[in-house]
Amino acid sequence: MENGLSTRLYGKVSFVLSLIILATMTYLGCASAPKLTPEQIAEQNRLEQARQDSIRKRQVLINWSLGRENYKNKEYDRVAKYFWKVIELDKEGKFKQVYSFLGDTYFKLQKADSAQMVYEMGIKAYPDNTFLHRSLGHILENRNLIDEAIKSFETVVKLEPDSKADWERLASLYLKKSDYQKAIAAYQKLTELDPKNLDYRQTLSSLYSQTGDEEARLQSMLDVVKSDPNNTNMLYELGRYYQRQRDWDKAASYFARVVKLTPDDTNTRKDLADMYMSGGLFRDALREYMELLKAEPNNPEVLTDIAEVHVELGNLRKARTFARRALKQDRNYGPAHIAIGQAYEKAVDRCQEKNGRKSADFYDKLVYEEAAKEYKKALKDPGSRDRAEALLNSIEPVRPVQGDYFMNKGKSLKGHSCYGWI
Repeated sequence: MENGLSTRLYGKVSFVLSLIILATMTYLGCASAPKLTPEQIAEQNRLEQARQDSIRKRQVLINWSLGRENYKNKEYDRVAKYFWKVIELDKEGKFKQVYSFLGDTYFKLQKADSAQMVYEMGIKAYPDNTFLHRSLGHILENRNLIDEAIKSFETVVKLEPDSKADWERLASLYLKKSDYQKAIAAYQKLTELDPKNLDYRQTLSSLYSQTGDEEARLQSMLDVVKSDPNNTNMLYELGRYYQRQRDWDKAASYFARVVKLTPDDTNTRKDLADMYMSGGLFRDALREYMELLKAEPNNPEVLTDIAEVHVELGNLRKARTFARRALKQDRNYGPAHIAIGQAYEKAVDRCQEKNGRKSADFYDKLVYEEAAKEYKKALKDPGSRDRAEALLNSIEPVRPVQGDYFMNKGKSLKGHSCYGWI
């Protein structure tokens, strides 16, 4: 019994001693742990931040790689989630191109709104990124937001003032808005960037015409011809310019250069002949009209032009012959009838001059009546009606009346020294 009591007592004592030893060790252990300094805490935080940055950068690389691979393979529906993750995690801005690729991805997916949003985000992050401004401009133009597109390309040319392609795009946008003054400024810049580009100069010339600045347009055309003497388009435009100025000689000189370079250009040859006609160079006009006749022998307009030249040259029978040839092609062609009437009037002038008369005699009046018949026929042609009516009215006072016929019974033009051919 004593042994049992001793054993139980020993066990209790041992348990108490163990608790005392454990408490002592715990106390001693706690008392011996060193306290961290602020510098040590900061270093621990730095190391942890570095570890987190390393993980983040690795995630950026992984997402960039996956996004680029899908983009390269044109699997656009799988691209966006990776590039958005890059935008979220790339705090260093190492992958600036992500906005370009993501915007283009949405564009390829026909999600213009999303593409625009991405480009605008990219511009906010990188305001000097020309590519983003340019891409946004294209998106805005495709969406017909012309004013906004203009602002984008105006920024582009500020960032890259020597970019011809961007100036061209900006100029075309100005033209869509009919802002000719700004379009002119854009093309002036383009001619500075590429002085030998004749397309720029020709466009500039056309724009000057739109604004009514004829002096600037003339100088622009002259500059083109100076750089390219064989530029038939601009030579022709110069001819037209001087034609509008009623400077027949200069107009003819430019048309003649075009004809020399392009002998088969019948339209310009016609303009040249008309300028010779207007300038009183009738033989030169006849030469050009005869060349036209070789190409178009049955053209009533050309045949009538030749008739009119012969009227001016005094070859009145030839004039009527060519006019009648024109009427064989078109019996109602008014200008041909007018040409015959003019030949008859010219015959009266010559006969009166030859005989020293200033007033019309009966035979003169008979010729005027023949001219009146032709003018009446010309009235049937709407294109000639006004002129025919004016000519008819002008000879009304000298046409024979009933009394003239009564006083000159039996008289006719047959055998008349001046008018027998009529």
